[in-house]
Amino acid sequence: MASDHYKKLINIVSIAPAEERILNKVKERIYRRRLMQFRLHALGYLTCLIAAAAAIKPAVDFVIRDATQSGFTSYLGLLSSGAVLGTWRDLAMSLAESLPIIETAAFITVVLALIYSLRHIFSVFSDLSRYENGYTQAFQSQGDY
Repeated sequence: MASDHYKKLINIVSIAPAEERILNKVKERIYRRRLMQFRLHALGYLTCLIAAAAAIKPAVDFVIRDATQSGFTSYLGLLSSGAVLGTWRDLAMSLAESLPIIETAAFITVVLALIYSLRHIFSVFSDLSRYENGYTQAFQSQGDY
């Protein structure tokens, strides 16, 4: 009867390290999968950031070119001279009509894409560092990493 208890105890002791190894392998696979997800998200946001940064200069050029062609800058010059204080309503309407709306909307879209990409890149990298630190600390406490 006592030998049966010892046999059960020996079986439990020999199974425990195997289960722990399996658990560590599963944790390692989950870690690698999450790391790949972080890298893919970072790559996507980095691509968007590069595209938005490359589009800033042409967007600014389009806004400036259309503003000068439509006379918007001339109307702004009149506004700064102070000669049109009596006809400010007409000047305001002229400014509104000559404003390059489509180019300005494109510029704002590019700037918002740039800000969005920057925000998410910082978020992904901070999540990645937090995840890696938590992962290494968890395995260091177990002595397996």
